[in-house]
Amino acid sequence: MSQHSNIRRFCKGLAMAATAFMAVDTAWAHQNIVDIKVAPNRLWQCGSHFYETGGSETYRHARVFVDGTPVAQYDFAREEDCTRVTTISRDLPDNGRINVRVVVGPYSFDAPLTARDWSRRWNVLFFVDQAWGEVAIDRLGAAPAAPSTPAARPAPPAPPRPAGTPAKLFEVWNTGGCGQTDTAEFDVSAPTYVGRMEFWANWQQGEQALPFQFYGPKGNMGHGNLGRAGCDAYQSTWCVGTMPLGLRLEAGHYRLQLERAALCQNGGSNGRAFIRIWGN
Repeated sequence: MSQHSNIRRFCKGLAMAATAFMAVDTAWAHQNIVDIKVAPNRLWQCGSHFYETGGSETYRHARVFVDGTPVAQYDFAREEDCTRVTTISRDLPDNGRINVRVVVGPYSFDAPLTARDWSRRWNVLFFVDQAWGEVAIDRLGAAPAAPSTPAARPAPPAPPRPAGTPAKLFEVWNTGGCGQTDTAEFDVSAPTYVGRMEFWANWQQGEQALPFQFYGPKGNMGHGNLGRAGCDAYQSTWCVGTMPLGLRLEAGHYRLQLERAALCQNGGSNGRAFIRIWGN
C-alpha cells in the first residue's frame, strides 16, 4: 500500500472522529435564551423621569456586552429603551457559562449565568447602578417559574457612589408594637447621595411587592415597588421593604406614598413610618 494511500486513510479517520465528537458535543448542549432589559422596578426612574429623579449625562447610556462582545446600547432618557428587550441565544453544556456585562459611565456590572443540563430562558435586568440575572423559565416548554422580584434574590451589587464609606444617614425605628400607615416622610438638609432605603412593612400572604409613588421638593419623582426582604422570625407578615435608589437627592422634603397602609408606626416613632436611609 502506498504512503499516499495511508495518509488519505489517516485523514479520513480524523474527519470521521471529529464528526462523531461534534455530534456528541451538540447532543450535550442545551439552548439558553437570555432577555436583557431595564429592571422593571427601576422604570419609574427611566425615560421622561430620568433627569427629574436625579439622572445625569454621566449615567445616561449603558453598553451591554455578552462574553466580551458588544450586543446593545441603551439610553435611559429615551422612553423606547426603557422597555426594549435584547435577546441572545447560546447552546451550552451543563455548567457552561455566559457573562453579561453592563457598562454605565465609569462603572461596570456583571451578571454571570450558569447553564444546567436542560434548556433555560433567563432575564438579565439592569439600570444605572446594578445588573443581575435570574431564571425566567427553568425548563423551556414547561410552565414558567413564579415571577421573582429583587427581594427574592441576593442583594444586587452596591450602586456607584461618591468616595467614602456608606453610612446610615437617617433612621426612625424601635422595638415597639406597630400600627400602620401608608406614608413615610423625611427631610434632606443638603444634597446627599442615597443608595437605598428600607422600611418595616406588613405583607399580605404571597405578596412580594408594595407599589409606591415617590415625591420630592419638585413634586412626583416617579413610582415603583418595594421589594420584600428579611422577615421577623416570629411574625412572618412583618418584613423589610427595600427601595434601591442610587441617586443624589437635593435638599428638601421627601415622601413615599403606598397604595395601602402597610408601614409600621407607633408612639415611639411619634406616628412616623419606620425607615432607614443608607448612603453618604
